[in-house]
Amino acid sequence: PRGPLSPGRPPTVVTVHDLAVVRHPDTLSRWNRAYTRRTLPRVLAAADAVIAVSQDTADDVAAFAPAVAGRIHVVPNGVDPFWFADAEPATLSAPYVLCVGTPEPRKNLPRLVEAMRRRRAAGAPEILVHVGAHGWGGVRLPDEPWIRPMGRVDDAQLRALYRGCTAVAIPSLHEGSGLPALEALAELGTPSILKTAGFGYDGKGQLRIKAPDEAAAAWASLKTDEAVLEGFIDFERELSIISARTEDGQFTH
Repeated sequence: PRGPLSPGRPPTVVTVHDLAVVRHPDTLSRWNRAYTRRTLPRVLAAADAVIAVSQDTADDVAAFAPAVAGRIHVVPNGVDPFWFADAEPATLSAPYVLCVGTPEPRKNLPRLVEAMRRRRAAGAPEILVHVGAHGWGGVRLPDEPWIRPMGRVDDAQLRALYRGCTAVAIPSLHEGSGLPALEALAELGTPSILKTAGFGYDGKGQLRIKAPDEAAAAWASLKTDEAVLEGFIDFERELSIISARTEDGQFTH
């Protein structure tokens, strides 16, 4: 946290993106945890107003510092018009799932890798493309032919990657808002589908986003920190087939 540690003039407004340090302290460094415990209560108490980028973050701040609850205002993150502009999609050697974020414990990349490994074993064609600067905490992507680390890319490259991907995966243990989801929404367009299920249809854990300004509320209503955003396909009709295995391992319908 950065801000005045005591009230004064001129008035101050503090923006809080997330309280991962409170929700998942084990995913942050010891120094970060100690520094936040000492300074965050004072920064919040000194602020004339506190902006939270989502209702989820506002709830976390209110629980952490009840005395400032009446000064919290929810102001969702915006998306620059750049991300809505027409652009050619990236062309890779295979269809791909895109993940954007610094490799660190909170981003939960090992779970995403395991999910992709299982999908690949089941015959799925997508590779995993990861965009993000060098991380910390010993988090490294394994050396697999179906994993493509891109490192840091510029905005034009990232926009093309969003435009060309099959899906955007956000496996983080906690995000206050999730900028990759907003950027992906701008690229995929609306309507889009935000899903709790990593790569499957469960009939319930998903929401249709009709306009970009619905994204923050949709994220909060799913009550999860893991989601996948997919482009919407308007089917004429949909057919669901439910299968189960018998005790001897045979499929039954």
